[in-house]
Amino acid sequence: AILAIDDKEINASNQLQSYVARKRAGDEVFLKIWREGEEITRSVVLKGREDDDDSEPLADNRRDKSNEKDALVEKEFDDIGLTVKNLSNAEYDTYNIESGVMISSVKRFSKAESQRLGRGVVITEVDKKAIDSVNEFEDAIEAKRGEAALLKVVYRDGSSRLVGLDIPTE
Repeated sequence: AILAIDDKEINASNQLQSYVARKRAGDEVFLKIWREGEEITRSVVLKGREDDDDSEPLADNRRDKSNEKDALVEKEFDDIGLTVKNLSNAEYDTYNIESGVMISSVKRFSKAESQRLGRGVVITEVDKKAIDSVNEFEDAIEAKRGEAALLKVVYRDGSSRLVGLDIPTE
């Protein structure tokens, strides 16, 4: 188990992922590991994915998926009463997350409002699958037509919760 990275204690895997995402390929980090009943310290040089350019921050490479020329930037889902948009790099950092779409508006008296979803809330997962773009959110919602979808939402203060949302048939 990984206990710390660069002397920063790790209590959850997303803390490790978030820290590493801010580094660049080629950066060296120091890991404190618990293995076979003892603490071990190791230095590790980070590698990019095979198709990554080593000069770019690793987190930005993941975010670039939402910037494809045919990608939706924002979309309204009238039947559930919310509009979502892709996140900027600054918003990823503000919310300390690696994936998600932000709710940019919620209709009054809608299913989304009844579940206390509001503007500025980030949806990071639908049915335990990470959402990286408006396109992925749309695909996930379409796949759940006539069923309930379980959304993981994150607030600016770092808190999160799970929300069940009925997705009507078309």
